[in-house]
Amino acid sequence: MKLLWLSLVLGSIIRLVLGATVEGFLELPGELTNLDLVHTSIDLQEITTDLDRNPIKRSAFINHEGVFKFNQVPKGSYILSLAHIEYNLVPFKSRVDVDDAGEVSVHLVQGAQKWEETGLEIPHPIRVIPNTKFPERQYIKKRVPGILESGPIATVVNNPLYLAGIFFVIIAVAAPYLLEKFDPEAAKIMKETKAQRQSRSSAAALKAADNTLNFDIGEKIGNSRAAKVGSDESRK
Repeated sequence: MKLLWLSLVLGSIIRLVLGATVEGFLELPGELTNLDLVHTSIDLQEITTDLDRNPIKRSAFINHEGVFKFNQVPKGSYILSLAHIEYNLVPFKSRVDVDDAGEVSVHLVQGAQKWEETGLEIPHPIRVIPNTKFPERQYIKKRVPGILESGPIATVVNNPLYLAGIFFVIIAVAAPYLLEKFDPEAAKIMKETKAQRQSRSSAAALKAADNTLNFDIGEKIGNSRAAKVGSDESRK
């Protein structure tokens, strides 16, 4: 009994002393902050069929350079899980195998993958980055988009050309009122100039209409005289 107990203790000590180092590094946009250190969780869970002992489970933290390490990892198979509150990390779950020589091999774990199947091999140390397609996590999803997100109003608001046109129209309409408020004398001069132009254009239009009317009357008189002369000659 004592020999069995001693062998178990020695086996546990050997497992703790002789082990590998599982490490990696996290890369996020910009420099890592203290919040990134707190918001990142890294867990290493042993997968074993040995029911005589509890599986190994450890947690690690990243430093200011984004590096994390699990030291003295015994021989076995493990699941490495990484998560961040603000980012979707890749790989967020991977399989880690440590052999008798302390060599570490890492493989990507897919959603519907069986444990007996090994996925794509990942270089060790493990490089962890945000997902390129969906880098940030979305905790709130809008079911019905607002009027500024879809529809004709959203088309106008989200198009810079439409916004520029609306801006110039507003400026053109509001400019006279603003000028009258901040510079009344200049506004008065502009109104007088505009009135003079309108009167000149009206006078020119009336003159052109009068000339056209006189021309039409003269043409009609000439035509009537020519017709009368022609009728007199035919009578003779």
